[in-house]
Amino acid sequence: MGKYRKDFATEYDWLEVCAEHGLSDHQIWFASHIMTNRTDKNRVVEAYKWVTIAETLGNPNAVNVSGFLRASMTEEQVANADLLIDEWVAARDDDLVNNRTDDWSMELKQKFKVAA
Repeated sequence: MGKYRKDFATEYDWLEVCAEHGLSDHQIWFASHIMTNRTDKNRVVEAYKWVTIAETLGNPNAVNVSGFLRASMTEEQVANADLLIDEWVAARDDDLVNNRTDDWSMELKQKFKVAA
């Protein structure tokens, strides 16, 4: 990734990049940031997406957070989050095909069995 928090205009931007690169702790922090700082109706869907991805990557801290978020969601919201998760995973699959994995976290490399 090669960038630091100071390289981004906002914490939100920094956390989003970290989350996209598969850093599961940052995915949880990003979800928390979304829930704390956004007021739109999709915030819980976006937050759930990130904690579920972190949980899938094996982060034990994500389990309780995803359960807490899930309890407040409608089935439609969960379905929307699942679509976002599928899109995120599909993008990682495309990266595998195109060998663009240098910026991935170790968690992603292990999950998708990419040589470190």
